[in-house]
Amino acid sequence: MEIIDRISPAQGVHVRSINEVLRDGYRFEFGEAFSRIFAYFADAWALCLAHVLITAVAYVPGSVVASLAMFGSARANDSGIFQDPIQVVTVMLYVYGLVGLYLLLVVWPMRAGQWVYFKRRFIEGAADFSAFFAVFGRKYLPFVALSFLVMLLIFVWTIVPASLYIESFLYSIDSPSARPPSAMLQPILLMLLGYIPTLFFAVSLSLSFPLLLFHTNSPIEAITASMRLMWRKWFLFFGLFLIMYVLAMAGIIAFCVGVLVTNLFLPMATFAIYEQLFVVRAAPETFS
Repeated sequence: MEIIDRISPAQGVHVRSINEVLRDGYRFEFGEAFSRIFAYFADAWALCLAHVLITAVAYVPGSVVASLAMFGSARANDSGIFQDPIQVVTVMLYVYGLVGLYLLLVVWPMRAGQWVYFKRRFIEGAADFSAFFAVFGRKYLPFVALSFLVMLLIFVWTIVPASLYIESFLYSIDSPSARPPSAMLQPILLMLLGYIPTLFFAVSLSLSFPLLLFHTNSPIEAITASMRLMWRKWFLFFGLFLIMYVLAMAGIIAFCVGVLVTNLFLPMATFAIYEQLFVVRAAPETFS
């Protein structure tokens, strides 16, 4: 395990190891997290926004493929090429699987570069734009493996309810009068119940990415450490992410323009949690 455990004489910064934090505990203050997030934003919004725009461009190929597949499947179904609605769903699942693989291998590592930049800028004291793409180095394969495991842990809870919902939907297409509308409620309710563990794991595993990037090469260790750390004050962390998510949604409502800015708050919130838990400053912190 690679542990960052050093003291920077210039800034008086000590970055605790995973074992230290698990052994000695930590403090987390809601107000301090907010002040850190807005300090990050005030200092680095321009570079982070440029990085978000580059990442958005990387989304384009996957979005185009998904849109073409959806349009093509609908046209094929209307023209009678598909004899069974299940074929439409199968094609869409394959296409979205390929798009998900593209996001896993390309887009998500690009987005994770923000955490590397934040660490170099706000903890080590210096960073340049190349930090945003540092994940494509020796941490790339562990990060991809971690992303895949986290994706499974978060979304596996909705697979069975979603499959039941699709089955009911296809059945209603084939025999619209054979099943009452109330029969559709059961898989919908199951899907909603599936979102409860999904939400729990989404918050509990959020710290696993910075832990992998800065402390360990093991995805399993990053996941278990994140779970052990986050569950102690889960509701506080959930509240912070919820507020950041509402801000991001507000950006979408603002004609999808503000989302380019508000989307920065979510990774900043994750790093604010990481900094409070792991970074001890012996001197007043500065962002200069």
